[in-house]
Amino acid sequence: MLTLNKPINITLPKFLIDELSTIKLSEPFKQKFYLAYSIEVQTMIKEFIENIIDAKIKISEGWMNCVVYQGLENSFDWHNEDGLGSNDGLNEGQYVCIMWLAGETNKGGAFKYINQEGEIVIVELDPPSLILVTRETLHCVDTYLGTSPRISFNFNFDTE
Repeated sequence: MLTLNKPINITLPKFLIDELSTIKLSEPFKQKFYLAYSIEVQTMIKEFIENIIDAKIKISEGWMNCVVYQGLENSFDWHNEDGLGSNDGLNEGQYVCIMWLAGETNKGGAFKYINQEGEIVIVELDPPSLILVTRETLHCVDTYLGTSPRISFNFNFDTE
């Protein structure tokens, strides 16, 4: 059984630390898709997550978001992976993983979601950590004000 809607602290493996060291941001936002990584790295990401959540998964799509504050709004409005809000609704996978790899704490960038009771739950940026939600979960991200990159790796998945 997956642990949903609860942040999980993690330890980053060397391959992710190495990937983070290569990121250079010249613009306020950069995105890299899961399929742009080698098959070897894709497999390592999948196995890393499977070990953390104790379940076999099939990743349908994923992306790394890199954000740094340069005086511009960088929040993500309310949406879900089922097509509500700014999302196109073409996402596959019953679950979503938001994994925070880097970022300054106490500089914004909080993840908010609406729980089953209709309450807004705020999860402050505290990398490295992750949270699992369902594709129907409404969520947003507050503006991040840090000068070092806020890096998250997000993906949609099903359990096998």
